[in-house]
Amino acid sequence: MSELVEATSRSWFDRLKNSLKSVVGGLVLFLAALVLLCWTEGRAVRADNRRRRVEETVTAVAVNKVLSANERKLVLVAGKATTKDSTKDKHLKLRLKGIIKLERHVEMYQWQEDVEIPSRKKGEQKFTYHKLWLDKLIKSSDFGHASGHENPSKFKYKSETFYPATVKLGEFKLNKELLAQIKVYQPVVISQKEIKKMPKAVRKTATLSGEWLYLGNPGEPKVGDLRIRFRQVAPLAVSVLAKQKRKGFAPFKDEEYDRTYHVLKPGLKSKTEFIRELTDSARLLTWLLRLAGFIFMGAGIGLVFNPWVATANTMPFLGDILGFGIYVFALVGSAVFSLLATGFAWVFFQPLLGIGLLLGAIVLVVAGILVGRVRKPSIRSSVSM
Repeated sequence: MSELVEATSRSWFDRLKNSLKSVVGGLVLFLAALVLLCWTEGRAVRADNRRRRVEETVTAVAVNKVLSANERKLVLVAGKATTKDSTKDKHLKLRLKGIIKLERHVEMYQWQEDVEIPSRKKGEQKFTYHKLWLDKLIKSSDFGHASGHENPSKFKYKSETFYPATVKLGEFKLNKELLAQIKVYQPVVISQKEIKKMPKAVRKTATLSGEWLYLGNPGEPKVGDLRIRFRQVAPLAVSVLAKQKRKGFAPFKDEEYDRTYHVLKPGLKSKTEFIRELTDSARLLTWLLRLAGFIFMGAGIGLVFNPWVATANTMPFLGDILGFGIYVFALVGSAVFSLLATGFAWVFFQPLLGIGLLLGAIVLVVAGILVGRVRKPSIRSSVSM
């Protein structure tokens, strides 16, 4: 066994070219991070202004009395959604009393095609077919080999949601757009009594298995068989933020911030709780964007100074010391510029917060300078030794 080791070296031009790539890439990444942070803070400022606007505009009203003084205003109403009417699935003759929403979910047993390309050069395609339950229609006419894999052209019964004639929130009426936002479902247990009321074509093939009503044999389904599941929403406490329109609700348009409020949330919410939940997702996205900007900015600073680290690596210990120093500098620099971008964005809208963030950036800069002065003699002494 023999080993050969060959030493390679890069020319001065190659090192210069790589260094320029690193510096340019770092500057681009740094500027992109700066733009991202500024845009994020501008977005956060607008979101905060929208929140304040809602807090100032909305009126929390009692659920048991409709006041004409609140007509066309943004109101918050909290109470229990109830109905005295029945909810009906007219096609399947199912009728449930006292619930505020009924969902029929339908799936069909169908062929599905999977296409694999073993070799792109030869232009080959491998078609595989298998059967599954799916709530969307698969067009078998689009299959590579449709013969023997035909699906029905439509669902005999489709997924659909049904509502009672009237659902009330105290003295207010809830419309279908608000009721559609309720996702607190409970299963509906279908009995043989309900099946007997269904159309003859359904009764002939209906089989109960768990929460599903199969129109066919659940053990050996055939292509085109259907299975149906029902879910309901029972009366529950809700809170609505919308425009009062007579005894009901309508979308409230905030023209200044281009936002529409026509929102229902489960549970009894105060004004503060409702608005906080309304802005939680935007707040989470803001923090994720801030974190991304911080990381990109630190990486950009590190790339800009990477050529110095590469040069120092030719000398024992100096490369490690300088590399660690650049790493710390990149973290501190990223924190400083992030605080500056955030502070300048907020200083005109929330002066105390903005000034506090700017002062935090200044403190980091001063602390970095002081630490650098303290460490400078020790670094020199270690290099001289």
